[in-house]
Amino acid sequence: MTRDVRPPRWAEALLLRVLPPGTVGSSVKADLDQEFGDVVANRSAICARAWYAWEASKIAAHFTWGGVRPGAGGGRGGGIDRMTHNVRIALRSVRRDPGFSVVAIVTIALGIGANVAIFSVVNTVLLEPLPYADADRLVAIWEWNLARDRRDNVANPGNFAVWRDRSVAFREMTAISLVQPATITVSGQPDEAMMQYTSPDFFSVLAVAAKHERTFITELEQLETTEAIVSHRYWRRRFGGSPDVIGRTIQINSVPAVVVGVLPPEYVVFGEGTDLWVSIQIDVGDQTSSGRWLMVLGRLEADATLEVADAEMKAISAALADDFPDFNAGWSVSLVPLKLRG
Repeated sequence: MTRDVRPPRWAEALLLRVLPPGTVGSSVKADLDQEFGDVVANRSAICARAWYAWEASKIAAHFTWGGVRPGAGGGRGGGIDRMTHNVRIALRSVRRDPGFSVVAIVTIALGIGANVAIFSVVNTVLLEPLPYADADRLVAIWEWNLARDRRDNVANPGNFAVWRDRSVAFREMTAISLVQPATITVSGQPDEAMMQYTSPDFFSVLAVAAKHERTFITELEQLETTEAIVSHRYWRRRFGGSPDVIGRTIQINSVPAVVVGVLPPEYVVFGEGTDLWVSIQIDVGDQTSSGRWLMVLGRLEADATLEVADAEMKAISAALADDFPDFNAGWSVSLVPLKLRG
């Protein structure tokens, strides 16, 4: 660890509470500190602290609720069931140790929510060259909690569907879930990996091509089995870089999925450390029962400005607040270009 730059104190304190005593906990902490030093040396102190907070949040989630395994949804959603199951597990933890669990829930939630927004978007996207075609037309669309002035809240699936259907300023709009742990079983051997659910058009909106084979088919009704894409890093680590991975059926939380592509090594797609992506109908749900759990991305029309899109989206959001006051009152939208204009 570097002498001048320290990780966030809250993240270190959280790890002290959740890591098991002895060799396992010490090893995890030592590895994290070593990687933190590498990130400081190769990037910046701000990026390194955000990276540490994100990694600490994932580690804390693993050691606090290691038994939580979100389902893959069978290629047709299932977000409500997954979140309900996770909430029940968390509530059991609160009953066992209410003082610590409340702190852990709040801290991990802030880590997963805020650090996805700050680290994955700001560091990976804003601070480094964007590996996407026409990157200056890409915009992150967040929900804005007006009462708390929180402008980077993840979005509701029903709201996302309405935004996409009513907007004329955006040529395309797509969504991706927060990063979450999953059990990946290959040839009967289970392993934990980090995954994200995506709209089937997510990679096409970003204009990201697979390094090997293809990205997702956008017409889910044509599929018999859920599709998955793996990162270049995970492909090499778990599959030995073998081309035979294409077309192979794996189990994601006991649900079969076919690997259809491998991303290029330079792509980090809205989630540092994500190992694989799973295509589902991600806008399943409504404004009353499915919560907020999506990161939304839009590509502006050629003649649309960010200011015009912002005004349009705020008007759509205001209409949603009228239509669903119990859920959307006090909420608006916030647009953030993914490429800073110099």
